[in-house]
Amino acid sequence: MSFYTGDVLKPAPRPRHRRLWISAGVAVVVLVGAVCGLGWWAYSRATADDVTRAHAGDCVGAADDEEPPYRLVPCGSAKAEFTVLRMLPGDTGAAECPQVPGAALWFTAGERIACLGKKGVDPKTAVNVAKEGDCLHMEVTAGVLRPDKEPLRLDCADPRANVVVLRRKTGVSKFDKPCEDVPGTAGTYGWNWRSEHPVVNVDVTIDVMLCVGPSEGAKAAAAASASAQADARSNCKFVTKEELSAVVSSVMGRTLTALSAEEREYECLYQFPGQYQTVRADFGRTTEFRPGTGDETLTVDGLRAIYGPGEGNRVLSVYVPNGNFTVIVWLDGVNDSRAKTIATAVFRIARPRLPA
Repeated sequence: MSFYTGDVLKPAPRPRHRRLWISAGVAVVVLVGAVCGLGWWAYSRATADDVTRAHAGDCVGAADDEEPPYRLVPCGSAKAEFTVLRMLPGDTGAAECPQVPGAALWFTAGERIACLGKKGVDPKTAVNVAKEGDCLHMEVTAGVLRPDKEPLRLDCADPRANVVVLRRKTGVSKFDKPCEDVPGTAGTYGWNWRSEHPVVNVDVTIDVMLCVGPSEGAKAAAAASASAQADARSNCKFVTKEELSAVVSSVMGRTLTALSAEEREYECLYQFPGQYQTVRADFGRTTEFRPGTGDETLTVDGLRAIYGPGEGNRVLSVYVPNGNFTVIVWLDGVNDSRAKTIATAVFRIARPRLPA
């Protein structure tokens, strides 16, 4: 629309109240948008760490002053203590969570149960689902199983598996000896895995207690170790009874056969036919050369030696750098000369086999 003023046509001016109305409308829209944006930002911030929205694989940290006392956190954060293993139905989750490999605790998250494991837990080796007959690896210090270190559940064929679960008990007292009635128990491992709160724990019971004993692999290893230690201490390993029989027969000019080689606490006793017919041999760590009264000092293959003569004695000790090897000859018809010859020959057989 326009109106006439002289010879020139001019546009009709707009009413000022319309401009004011439009400006006010824009301001209202901007204000509403800002309020909505601020509300959405606040809502997003408030719910971003809400554990009720958790999924398997998310990470969780403790939040002691909130309820529930956990919050979602980035898995790379230092606050990430647990991993969500499963979000379970609220009515059955408490019963299901103990069966989830790696589960350490659960808590109510809205209408669901959050089943958590320690961050980094490997469900394949998790101990919480170990049952009787399963094998574990437990750390050992000074020959004692460590109940303060979490074991690994392994295949029994794994050489690291050193114990087997003999009994799994639940709800046992912290002040009793729950595995005392389980034969073969060598150690225990227990834990309280159910907790609504990450810090406060005043339970006087242990939710699960595993009574463990040596695995078959550990028994075999222990037997082999004991055998090796016994062999290391053995004095019969230096000379066989066949070798000794050959030496004695050669010196005596007739066949004399050792019937046995018996390991004693400090010596090997070779028994020949007849009462008190023996040859004894042992290796000791004593290097101090101290001949007694009446003893004879001599050299055997460049090594210092002491010989104690006389019936009921006839002892030859040859000193090597790290100890001494002693042979005692008690045989009928053997004088000092023959006794020294027999003992010297026995030492020469034993010398390459003596401990370094």
